[in-house]
Amino acid sequence: MSFQTRSSSTYSDLIMARDKVTETVLSMYHFPIGMEMFSAGNYDQWTIIKKTIDISDYYVLIIGHRYGSVTEEGISYTEKEYDYALESGLPILSFIRNRDASTKPFERESDLILQKRLDDFVNKAMKSRMCDFWNTVEELASKVSIALNKEFMINPRVGWVRSDHTSLNTISMYKTMDNLDYSIENNIKNFLEDKKRQGLVQVTLNTYQTQLRIFQEYSEDKLISDIDSQHIKNFLIYREDKYRVNSKNTMGTIRGILNLFFDWLVEEKIIDRNPVRKVNTFKAQDVTNEALEEVEVLEVQNACTNERERALIEILLSTGCHLGEIEKIQLKDINWNKNTIKINGTNKRDRIILLTKQAEYYLKKYLEVREDEMNYLFVTERKPYRLLSNRGIQRQITIVAGRTNINKKISPRTFRHTFAKRMLEKGCELNVLQSLLGYRNASSSETYVKITNENINNLLKFQW
Repeated sequence: MSFQTRSSSTYSDLIMARDKVTETVLSMYHFPIGMEMFSAGNYDQWTIIKKTIDISDYYVLIIGHRYGSVTEEGISYTEKEYDYALESGLPILSFIRNRDASTKPFERESDLILQKRLDDFVNKAMKSRMCDFWNTVEELASKVSIALNKEFMINPRVGWVRSDHTSLNTISMYKTMDNLDYSIENNIKNFLEDKKRQGLVQVTLNTYQTQLRIFQEYSEDKLISDIDSQHIKNFLIYREDKYRVNSKNTMGTIRGILNLFFDWLVEEKIIDRNPVRKVNTFKAQDVTNEALEEVEVLEVQNACTNERERALIEILLSTGCHLGEIEKIQLKDINWNKNTIKINGTNKRDRIILLTKQAEYYLKKYLEVREDEMNYLFVTERKPYRLLSNRGIQRQITIVAGRTNINKKISPRTFRHTFAKRMLEKGCELNVLQSLLGYRNASSSETYVKITNENINNLLKFQW
């Protein structure tokens, strides 16, 4: 079965974005239909647009930085379409371009009145059940694909079928039923639901879904029972070549996700053996040199050009946190009296981290120049304000690193390694460091240390 997807956006500034979405929907073997079929401003054309929305299964809204042509009602045609789709009860998937994204002059609204209307429209769209942000057209296409696949599963619509497939004979019906439990798509869905019930965090579930979706697309019409070790090897070669994955660590992660998936299939007695077991693991790259030297730390700090950049770098150096943990820090998590931050760990366990005097200083400077009332520590610089996403934080780090002459890749993990290196050099006990980093391995011989606001200064007796 195929579904019809109606996409809507402003015209000239988002041509490439719409083309990419159309290409994505076609690659999923569904029917895209967009505004290119119509000319704005004609009543008859608007009647046709309404009819195409009426017969569509899903509605994809793409918002950039322009409000677009305005109707007689005083709202843009894009917003008018959105309102009609909303009234019609159509499932709506909204994709809003990051408000601090780098754009060309013609891609931004110059009229202040229209800018205000655009901001109001963005706020309206953000209330959609499914709303996400994007920066590049490639990122948009990936998010549209994932969101639509998810919507197809949890909110299936009437859809479309070929007329010569409407009268299935009994044999083909039984064949379809027999193959249902062996389809890759259904088993990926069941695997993810099972892992969610087990308490796996959403960021990990999203990673599993993305990698398994790529595997599903590569495997095309194959059934689970048809997958052998050679197919897995060919897929991993495809991932390296097609997606230009150069990191052995990343390839190891991809293999690991496949291994978990096929182990689950064996446990569920869907298949007899795991074909990934016969595929060699990828040798992990040496990460001992990932930490920055002190002279490199100084160069990164000096490369910051505004308060937010410097505060972000100092928080990374002071806490050694994961990217997702930095994103979730709220102002209420900071204890200014004790100079600590409560970290909401990716493993659902909270921990306390001590702020350096330098981090405290630059954090306060950053908060002094903020004009928003958001509760999150790091937020976007332009209205409508929202928390700075994982990708936004990563982008800031990349920009700062690009201003330096350091001949190594600098990422959030680099600062985590730097934090660990500094702590060990200052005499921090290994089990205390593991607790600061959020590690808690029940099988480890090391004693886990619970760090609190009351004992952190005693545990970290050195000057930090």
